Amino acid sequence: MAKTFSCRRLEVVSGSPAADDFKERWPALFCEAEIKEEFRRITTISLEQRYMCKLDHYTPKLTALMKAKGGVVGTKLRPILDKLSQNQSIEMRREAVLRGLVPWRERRGPF
Repeated sequence: MAKTFSCRRLEVVSGSPAADDFKERWPALFCEAEIKEEFRRITTISLEQRYMCKLDHYTPKLTALMKAKGGVVGTKLRPILDKLSQNQSIEMRREAVLRGLVPWRERRGPF
């Protein structure tokens, strides 16, 4: 995929293909490993490392927002937040915050 990067870039910039057409032409770009590698090729930054760093940065704010929620969403978030308060490892905090975003997102509806 590294050898065809310039070709793909030109295709995207000049042609603006539909997502389905692009997926048909470059199916490997729709798997996790290639998405990470493509991001690294474009930005020279590790996607997963950057994501986790930002997640850690925003975890206190997200946790505070989740604790403040009431109603149906708050009820769904309580077990997740309880799990967070029981274990303080970084992996558990990340998991709890990510799991907490799901009920929050479901309640808000589509983008």
